[in-house]
Amino acid sequence: ISAAGEHLVVGVHGQDNDLNDLNTLSDPGSAYFYTRCDTGWACESQVVSPIRDHYDCFGWDVGMSGNHALISSLYDKEDENEENPLSDPGSAYIFTSGTADTNGAEINITGNGIDIVNGDSTPSIEDDTDFGTIVFFRDTVTKTFTIQNIGTDILNISTPVIRGQDSCLFSIIKFPADQIPVNDTSTFTIQYNPNGVGVNKVLVCIDNSDEDENPYTFNIQGCGRFAYSGGTGTNDDPFIISSFNDLLELSESPHDWDKSFIQSTDIDASASDSINFADHDSSSSTDPVALGFLPIGNLTTPFTGVYDGDGHTISNLWVYRPFERRIGLFGYMADSTFSEQTEIKNLDLTSIDYTAQGQVGGLVGYNYGGVIDFCHVQGYIRWSGNLLGGTMGGLIGGNNKSIISNCQTRVNIHGNQVGGLVGNNIDGTIINCSASGAIQGQIFAGGMVGNTSKTDISNSYFDGDVIGYHYAGGLVGLVNAGSIQNCYSAGSVSGGNADTTGGFCGYVNSTGIFYGASIEHCYSLGSVYLTDSTELTDHGFLGSVFGNNDFSDNFFNVNTSGQLSDVAGAATPLDSSAMRNIASFTKLTSTGLDSAWDFAYNHYDDAGTEDIWDLDPEGIINNGYPFLFWENGDTVSLPEIVGISDQNIPDKFKLNPVYPNPFNPRTTISYLLPENSYIELNVYNVRGKLADRLIDGYAEAGKYELIWDASDMPSGVYIVCMKAEEFTASQKLVLIK
Repeated sequence: ISAAGEHLVVGVHGQDNDLNDLNTLSDPGSAYFYTRCDTGWACESQVVSPIRDHYDCFGWDVGMSGNHALISSLYDKEDENEENPLSDPGSAYIFTSGTADTNGAEINITGNGIDIVNGDSTPSIEDDTDFGTIVFFRDTVTKTFTIQNIGTDILNISTPVIRGQDSCLFSIIKFPADQIPVNDTSTFTIQYNPNGVGVNKVLVCIDNSDEDENPYTFNIQGCGRFAYSGGTGTNDDPFIISSFNDLLELSESPHDWDKSFIQSTDIDASASDSINFADHDSSSSTDPVALGFLPIGNLTTPFTGVYDGDGHTISNLWVYRPFERRIGLFGYMADSTFSEQTEIKNLDLTSIDYTAQGQVGGLVGYNYGGVIDFCHVQGYIRWSGNLLGGTMGGLIGGNNKSIISNCQTRVNIHGNQVGGLVGNNIDGTIINCSASGAIQGQIFAGGMVGNTSKTDISNSYFDGDVIGYHYAGGLVGLVNAGSIQNCYSAGSVSGGNADTTGGFCGYVNSTGIFYGASIEHCYSLGSVYLTDSTELTDHGFLGSVFGNNDFSDNFFNVNTSGQLSDVAGAATPLDSSAMRNIASFTKLTSTGLDSAWDFAYNHYDDAGTEDIWDLDPEGIINNGYPFLFWENGDTVSLPEIVGISDQNIPDKFKLNPVYPNPFNPRTTISYLLPENSYIELNVYNVRGKLADRLIDGYAEAGKYELIWDASDMPSGVYIVCMKAEEFTASQKLVLIK
């Protein structure tokens, strides 16, 4: 017996075709050829002694090499001594596995350069008979197989046939030649397109002219899976994003960028700082670095679908692409039809960290026509310093013909043409938005927008610090036409050029007789100064103005800004006391007021119905300055009430000492109500901004206790305030993490 690779030969020198029934040991002998199969060894042919004389002992010894066998026969060939056949000379024979007759066609099939054994029933990735796992109803995969003719005659091939229950999922998209010459090949290709989840297995059958291997058969299989974590990508059944791997799949699947998605849970993207290693500086002397997350959407294939964060968070997203543009979670989104069908909504990004060349936004690098609604971003954005770069915003880098609403950012940005919300905004709408953070730019630096053109901004504010050289403003750096209504800026502004530095806007410019800018019912609070310490006194609201523009009913604080007037006369200076007096904004006899601002509850001459503004006379909210009514309408999850008692009704209103205090992260707040009352219990930060609304409604008389969980709040000092009927009380809380 001898074996080599997939072949084996067995010699039996006293067997088969018994020529001497009396002495079976004198039978001529045989040899048997076997080929390895999934159950062991399969006998494919038998070879007998060519001479068939007595005592031949054909198969006395055998040897196997590749698919060739050497077989010895001790006493055969020419019988020199018929009286004594054992003295015959003997011979040796060489055969090819499968038959002693090597004439004819011989088929062999390979996949990925590996032989596929006839009858193979165990598909494998190695030989391409296993097509792998792909997304059903979306992806397809193809595999190409090679038919070889290793025989001595032309190999005739019939059209391959796919059989089995799942045969409709596999199709032959390229057919082999009808005839294959000796030592030649032909290929055929099979495509797999699953229609559901699970394994699909079929049989490939090829009729051919190889008598020993007709038909040639083997099994192939593939596996269908859901895209992402489920869904089909329609508006009614959006793809489900539930992990960082789902985000990676989305970023690498341009064919899905016109589909609908919904996020089902909070996602930690910390792993983004160790993916996509590649060259970053075109230098052979430096090692590849992690470039981080690859944005969703680009110039070639923009994102044109819908992404609904459903109120969930993506945290710790990291991008380092110093020579790339259009960087963000989404690189480029577009809706050229302006049908509001491309939208990103209800998504929070926290602790982002981006470094890139230009058109960088915390959420979107560049947005053309898409809608952004109820999104929040917090973190850092850094400019790589490339002179060709810039246009960076906390939410969006560049925004064109788009709607942004109900969005907030808290992002520190360093770059060129930068804004807390948008770097450069053209011909769009921004409404009910806020921005904060440190905004630093070379040219065009604004708390809300760095540079705007024909943009309508309303009901929005900035509360941070702006540092710029040319065109630095508390809300907008440069305004080219468009309108700004019912907005305020509360941060400081530091500029390098007196002519383009202002507490509210650095420079306002009309772009023609039909495109003037208008600013009304706005105010600014922050300090205004030049970086070279040159004294400014007349830039309380604007740096300078050009062209035909309209300014009405605007104010700035002379005490907090350090400015005595406005060079353009676009705003009226008021001291802090007047800025905290609602009459200054609603009583038409007030200085600088031509039309009343629209406040809730319609004070004095205010007849507005939209309730845009409000003011807290006790100075808790926004330090007593006017605030936008929607700010106080921000709601959070109500705290858990852990105790209530109607026994021993208290005889007075009381806010009990909070315990523990300091705390981390939970503390207990208790209070007393001697009668049925309407109660407000809120927590504010030290700047007077609402941090958490705890109670807002009617409650029966009794003793109450609740737990405030500040897990999502930063360390610091907070103030809890209670209002019930005519009673008010407050306490200082210290959160230490």
